[in-house]
Amino acid sequence: MKRLLLPLLTVLLLATGCPKPVPVPVVYDEGSCLTGIEEAFGPQRFHVVAMHPVVGGVLFTPSLLEAVDRVTAELEAAQGPIELAVKSITTVPLMRRTATGAEMELIRDNLPTDEQGALRYRDMLLSYEFATGDTLNAPASSTFVYLPVGNFAGADVDALVEATRAGVLDELLVAVDGTPGADRALYREVAEGGPSADALWVVYTGPEAGAIKEPAFLRAQQAQQGLLEALPAVAGTYGLADDVKLARRAIHKGDPAAYVLPEKRAEVSQLLMLYDMSGNAEAYGRRVSGDGGSTLLRVHLRVLDAAARDEALEQVRRITGQGLPEGFEATVCAG
Repeated sequence: MKRLLLPLLTVLLLATGCPKPVPVPVVYDEGSCLTGIEEAFGPQRFHVVAMHPVVGGVLFTPSLLEAVDRVTAELEAAQGPIELAVKSITTVPLMRRTATGAEMELIRDNLPTDEQGALRYRDMLLSYEFATGDTLNAPASSTFVYLPVGNFAGADVDALVEATRAGVLDELLVAVDGTPGADRALYREVAEGGPSADALWVVYTGPEAGAIKEPAFLRAQQAQQGLLEALPAVAGTYGLADDVKLARRAIHKGDPAAYVLPEKRAEVSQLLMLYDMSGNAEAYGRRVSGDGGSTLLRVHLRVLDAAARDEALEQVRRITGQGLPEGFEATVCAG
């Protein structure tokens, strides 16, 4: 494990994405809105693999974390040209405070050998808002691996998942969503209320270049995320407000108390500048347009039938259509 001498952003942003300048989103009709979003913000489609312990609901044990990483590694080995990284609890960089600052570590690189070590990783993951509703369900009893669709173009993902399932039959229940052969009833059972492969996207656009750096906007987005995550259909959300808070915590040596939004636009600008300087930091996607006038919020949905999804779409539109600062607009894309 290597001690970091610079702000933790370079490694940390591998977990959350970096708002590298990208084109401003093009306005498309609703039938092709995701095409415009992908042109502006990159790939958005994922297969999602859910895993849950065969016995009991305690995921964070040494043997089960090793099994989760084994499944993740086998799926990584099967991918073709990489558009985005495969995301898993064992590959997301985690930050912890030390006497001299902070350190980053991957579960994969330091698999625990006892229950205390496994629970320490659980607590580290749950200290980040992006973990719950993304890589973990709320009780931290099921975990999720995101497979970018473009990485597996032409591959039989259902067969790949079945092969990994065969290697952990005594340890983990494994199911996949977002593939032609997906058994959504099985996936719902394994996911236990966690995210599916289905999502909604919200593009926020400000009145001028750089508008999304305004703390008032970020506070409004954060408030909307709280309302969205209270909806029964929503497993979690992730957006720029989370990025900014995470970056602020990083430059304050991992202090959880620093995981709050800045009060001044100048500090937001500095944090986003550090994002831009952080190098290879787009592994899991990006959220800011080239002129800083637009940003993307991803809304993870649970497994829903058509009627429930339509209802969720209308609720998301209602929530994101109000409470924004003057001049800001929100456009919801259903994919």
